[in-house]
Amino acid sequence: KIKLTALPTNPKLDSIYFREIEFSSQDFSAIIPLDDEYEDVEKGNQALMLQLIIYAVEEYEDREDFLVWSTAFGLNSNDPFILNMYRDLGKTIPKIRDIIGTDINDISDYDWELNA
Repeated sequence: KIKLTALPTNPKLDSIYFREIEFSSQDFSAIIPLDDEYEDVEKGNQALMLQLIIYAVEEYEDREDFLVWSTAFGLNSNDPFILNMYRDLGKTIPKIRDIIGTDINDISDYDWELNA
């Protein structure tokens, strides 16, 4: 069983449209910063938050390195906070992928933006 909890807003993350979600399973727990441009986390919907987690996992896995990842989100690659966030994701993403598996994919950007 997976439990997702929206953490209180963080001004540093708010400025880049990111939000933290605590991802908890029986044997693992981590705080995941993720893109929440449309403030979907506020809705408190577990399925929607899981979709945001899947999106964060796939975005991390699909990017070659930190510069490509930070550019994809329009983040300042010179900011040590952003670099640390990326490094922390590098430690947690593989564990989350092990839990959620590989037979699950995110909703396309097109469908997400249209709220389909």
